[in-house]
Amino acid sequence: MKNFQIRLISSIFYSFIFILSTLNYYTFIALIVIISMIACYELKSIFELNELNYNYPFTIFVGLSLFFLIISDFISFSYTFLLLLISTILSLLKTKAQLSFYTGILFSLSYIFIPLSSIILLGFVFNSSFENNTIIYMLILIWCMDSFSYLTGKLFGKNKIFKNISPNKTLEGYIGGFIFTLITAYIISKEKRINLDISWYFLSILIFISSNLGDLFMSKIKRIFGVKNSGKLIPGHGGILDRIDSMLISFPSIYIYIKFLSL
Repeated sequence: MKNFQIRLISSIFYSFIFILSTLNYYTFIALIVIISMIACYELKSIFELNELNYNYPFTIFVGLSLFFLIISDFISFSYTFLLLLISTILSLLKTKAQLSFYTGILFSLSYIFIPLSSIILLGFVFNSSFENNTIIYMLILIWCMDSFSYLTGKLFGKNKIFKNISPNKTLEGYIGGFIFTLITAYIISKEKRINLDISWYFLSILIFISSNLGDLFMSKIKRIFGVKNSGKLIPGHGGILDRIDSMLISFPSIYIYIKFLSL
């Protein structure tokens, strides 16, 4: 019970800071840059625990350069998204030795900087000037998926799935998360101030799949490298990567889906 309370307080504080930062374009960029740098530091720690080289200063330089080129529209997000697909495929590898050739810059670009750039781009997806409403709605759906999957899994979970990747995940948790995400999407779609020409129900399915894929991806990486959490920054959750893992595939998927509809 105590761990749940700590987790709840941490989630509320984290969510408040995240949403508050979206009120201004530059503060939001600053937050995303800070998150990306912390996430890379967590990767550095994980790699070094396994005696793998990780050049943190150079990775940050290259990563942030690519990040700003993407959000400034100098480089197409769609092309760089291919790196994320490479990450997903390589996550299927089973040993540290197999993964070691791919570590460092490529991993950080494809798993941290490119996905996080899509969060910024979502602020411009319906308008030439930055708007935070689309970002906030997507965050609500992703957090709803995460939170209710966790709660229903804790309360009713019996049938464990993906035992070799994430032993605590249950079928009941997935079903609960999906149902509550659908309900939340329905409530959001009825908000009269919202004028987003998208299918909220399809979006719920997309978020359900991509959020869980992001979570399983991070769980696979941690299992490969023999760590329980990516860090200790967020009480009850672990590190930054533990908190944003579902976003790192969800937001690129959401952005591509919405951009595809606008063609």
